[in-house]
Amino acid sequence: MLYEDQESYTSSNSQDFGQTTSTNISPHPPSITAGDIAPGHFSINMLLDEVLLEIFACYVEESQMRDAWHTLACVCRRWRSIAFGSPRRLNLRIFCSERKRVPVRKNVDSWPPFPIVLTAVCYGGSGNDTVLATLEHHDRICHIEIWSISSPLWEKALSLMQKPFPILTDLNILHTDMMASSVIPDSFLGASAPRLRKLNLKYIPFPGLPRLLLSATSLVHLELNEIPDSGYISAEAMVTCLSTLTRLELLRLCFESSRTRPEWERRRTSSSTRALRLLPSLTCFTFEGASEYLEDIVDRIDAPQLVILRIRFFHQTIFDTPRLAQFISRVPKLKTCNEARVRLGSGVDSVKVLSLSKTTTDAYLLLEDWHGQPDLQLSSLVHLCTSSFPQALILTVEDLIIDGSYFTRPPGQDGLDPSLWRELLQPFTAVKDLYLFPEIAPRIALVLQELVGESALEFFPVLQNIFLKELQPSGLVLEGIEQFAAARQLASHPISVSRWERKVVLDW
Repeated sequence: MLYEDQESYTSSNSQDFGQTTSTNISPHPPSITAGDIAPGHFSINMLLDEVLLEIFACYVEESQMRDAWHTLACVCRRWRSIAFGSPRRLNLRIFCSERKRVPVRKNVDSWPPFPIVLTAVCYGGSGNDTVLATLEHHDRICHIEIWSISSPLWEKALSLMQKPFPILTDLNILHTDMMASSVIPDSFLGASAPRLRKLNLKYIPFPGLPRLLLSATSLVHLELNEIPDSGYISAEAMVTCLSTLTRLELLRLCFESSRTRPEWERRRTSSSTRALRLLPSLTCFTFEGASEYLEDIVDRIDAPQLVILRIRFFHQTIFDTPRLAQFISRVPKLKTCNEARVRLGSGVDSVKVLSLSKTTTDAYLLLEDWHGQPDLQLSSLVHLCTSSFPQALILTVEDLIIDGSYFTRPPGQDGLDPSLWRELLQPFTAVKDLYLFPEIAPRIALVLQELVGESALEFFPVLQNIFLKELQPSGLVLEGIEQFAAARQLASHPISVSRWERKVVLDW
């Protein structure tokens, strides 16, 4: 280690830490005479404190170690004085985790009262002492991240978190057991979180969350994952608190089950005349649950800055989501989408539409539904495209990619009604380029093969290219597509059939 002078850090001078927090940076470096510097050499003592501070800042920012400032503080009194005199510039934090060899209480007491960051992965009971000891310093904790917290530990931690955490900005707690998590009381965090910016809970019921969120006006990131039934929050209460979060950029609402509630049926029978609540900063919205709940949410909000919308429904064969379609039509970035990707596979069927620039994805909408049987998958996809998407949006899609890696049986033996394929593809009238994965190509070929005469022009009327993923598709695929291409040729609307050269990353 490099030392500025012979005074190195030892445990005997650790009391200096508490004395240097109020030290101001000296405007001049220590006095240096010409005799102190050998010819052709440069002493670090010649640098002003302000220059050293900037060097320290670069070191801390680029270091892989979160507590890199410890090294600076242990060199000498001057370096320690500079570092401790600018805790905000160097973002000085005390990190407490189950990996630390030094016990939490000794670690915290050894340094000035800097903000505390708690991170713990509590597999097999590890990290329990760290979590409980750190939570006692509720007035100094700025970041809490606890993974795989068990029910016994959560009970103890919860009792310590009923006090105010005035500087807390990040809270991430992920429970291990979806069936055993205790309900968070209304007094959680002292019922106030004015500086909270990120909140992420998993398998943890918190029906009183709206009350806390009303005070969390700085919140930017809100994730509620695997919300249990005991943590149910009505859509109306959720929207009311969300409307106060004017800085919220990311919202994730994911339920653990999809039980139906009577108020949904009553509300859906009456027309909506309520004013929309504006979420001015929201750019990403993810939802997993029942379509009825989502309908109640999107019927009340407007998110003009939204660029990413991910929706996953639970085991629904029929979709009646007109309010979702209306909500999407109010999002400027989703008014036009250049590309659509349809996937059937692994129990999940989905439709993803993207608005693309030449270099990146500007915005996208992803709708998914869980089904194990291919016939139910295809049927739900038809409902998604006809009910959940605004038809004006479907009419802007020029590139259509169809993936069906789930299918293992050959066409005609998979129990699928061929008319469903036609019903699924019919709305995409603006498609110019059609991309087919190997498993799906034979099924689409059967649909195209049946189109002759005027019907060949009505289906994909402006289609120009069909791209096949495989180098040598089966005879069934070629026969069906060639017949369709011949019919288009006779109608003076030729199409080209070629190998799929384009690189597409299916990041569903």
